[in-house]
Amino acid sequence: MDEKKLSEEKTKRYAYSLVSDCHDTDAEGFLRPSAILRYMQTAANLQMHEYGPTNEELRTSGQAFVLTRLALDFIKPIGAYEALCAQSWGLDSRGFSFGRCFCLSKKDGEMLARAQSVWALIDIENKKPLPVAAFNPGFGTDAPFEDPLPLRMHLPPEELFCEVGHHRVSYAETDANRHMNNTCYPDILVNFLPLEGKRVQTMTLNFCREAPRGERLTVLMAKGEERYFFRTYREDGLVNIEAAVTLVPIA
Repeated sequence: MDEKKLSEEKTKRYAYSLVSDCHDTDAEGFLRPSAILRYMQTAANLQMHEYGPTNEELRTSGQAFVLTRLALDFIKPIGAYEALCAQSWGLDSRGFSFGRCFCLSKKDGEMLARAQSVWALIDIENKKPLPVAAFNPGFGTDAPFEDPLPLRMHLPPEELFCEVGHHRVSYAETDANRHMNNTCYPDILVNFLPLEGKRVQTMTLNFCREAPRGERLTVLMAKGEERYFFRTYREDGLVNIEAAVTLVPIA
């Protein structure tokens, strides 16, 4: 394989090694969903940081990536001090949607968590999405999962949702785009779930509108046969996110 091909293969998937942090675990000693998502998304950020363009360079040019859809599959619980490998790779994309996959594995390759996502590249000034052709990354793309995760969900009727609480977006949750970072949402939703003896198995999220610092979100929840459904509203009455979460007994 020539040098150019070797370079292309190297940049398709980005991987980095880490040790799971005890400060990211819950009362059962397992990594919280938001921590797992953050570990995986760090791989994507590092890929952009190393091969360009970085998120900072995009912001300087008046652009930013925003997450629109996310599906998470927590295959096995992960404890503290585990040696892990996080990977992320972009997918061949078209139109105005950028696909990206993630996974978190043991050093021997056993997959413990994975995620599939859709992103939009936004013109910060006019809030309009830019086409895939407007993005010129220094890294390649790779194939999606053989068994892709479902990125869409069927929510129950509105009348089945009940208000379960509120959440005020804090300083600690706000990123450089000046709204709540997407990695914070899983833990916020889990706060409203009956987790005694259970853990999150899957989570699907639809990001409708951003939540800036100080925003007071109203959280509504509905219980289905196998899943819990969420819808959060901003103070202006517009939908912030929609989500579906599946729980399983802790083995």
